[in-house]
Amino acid sequence: MRITIYPYSLALVIVVLSLLCTPLAAAPPRLLQAPFDRATAEAKQLEWAKHLSRQVTETNSVGIELTLIPPGQFKLGSSEALEQLARSFPIIAFNARGVAFRNVIESERPQHDVRITRPFYIAKCNVTLAQFREFVDATKFKSEAERDGKGGWGYTPDETPSLAQKPRFNWRTTGFAQKDDSPVVNVTWNDVVSFCRWLSKKEGKSYRLPTDAEWEFACRAGTVTRFNVGNDPEDLIDVANVADISYFKMVVGDKLNRKGIDRARKMGLMIDADDGFVFTSPVCKFKSNAFGLFDVHGNASTWCSDWYNKEYYSVSPVNDPQGPKSGVTKIVRGGNWQYYPSFCRSASRFEYAPSRREPFLGVRVVRDLDE
Repeated sequence: MRITIYPYSLALVIVVLSLLCTPLAAAPPRLLQAPFDRATAEAKQLEWAKHLSRQVTETNSVGIELTLIPPGQFKLGSSEALEQLARSFPIIAFNARGVAFRNVIESERPQHDVRITRPFYIAKCNVTLAQFREFVDATKFKSEAERDGKGGWGYTPDETPSLAQKPRFNWRTTGFAQKDDSPVVNVTWNDVVSFCRWLSKKEGKSYRLPTDAEWEFACRAGTVTRFNVGNDPEDLIDVANVADISYFKMVVGDKLNRKGIDRARKMGLMIDADDGFVFTSPVCKFKSNAFGLFDVHGNASTWCSDWYNKEYYSVSPVNDPQGPKSGVTKIVRGGNWQYYPSFCRSASRFEYAPSRREPFLGVRVVRDLDE
């Protein structure tokens, strides 16, 4: 018996055989589910790195170390109402007499489920002075503080107040000592977006600012407490450069006695310890969190990509929230050397105009995975 195979039948056979011989792509690892501990976080980073054929930690051409953040689900925002926080930190009640501040604190609620569905890389530390200088030297970029003549903010020890905005202050000059490995500060949202664009073009990869949700997921690293080291502000001494005894001695001089220290601590103005730095510290100086990130609770705060709206958490989508489509101010995340510990919580968020420049405000970049 003779069998005739028509051309279209032969083509179909070849397609079927090729599909049968092609190995199925490995299913992606399961999402992280908060709460989780350091061992789980590190294991999941390794699992995702293997799945993606990448490394957990990668270093780019300007020396920025980035760590892989696996997808996961967590509770975004604070479970504590303003009144609850005020009982632990009276300074919050004091500041909440102002409508703008009260709105920002209340914008941390309602706490809600958020799912980060895609892995991404985030810088272990803030961009340093040396790394930002490389961008400026390559592009001849002028920061907003330099262009508009208003300058940035800095330390003026012989004047009152001792922290003030002056035309001479900008990312290069802050009135206090900054080294190459210090975080760049006095940069606006517009400045750091320009930095991300330059870095993207230089490397042929997509660099950007973290979203509000990505930042908090990376900061918490599986924790559900006020800080990623627990609820006690005093535990920040190991992980963050925040307002402490050395900072308050600079602010009030020799008037800070033991009674004053105790009162300031109970108000939530400072930690009752000395982290060794009045102003900024070198990046990555303190201990990291479970994902390998440094300085999320202190040193220098960072810009996020989201516009601010105090009602956004009430309508936020579960998957990969990007913030409101428009607005007037941008979200700033993370503690810093000047912030009270009560303002350095994982859920703390602030709103600043995109042109704002401060001696405690810098940038931490995110890199998307290659498409």
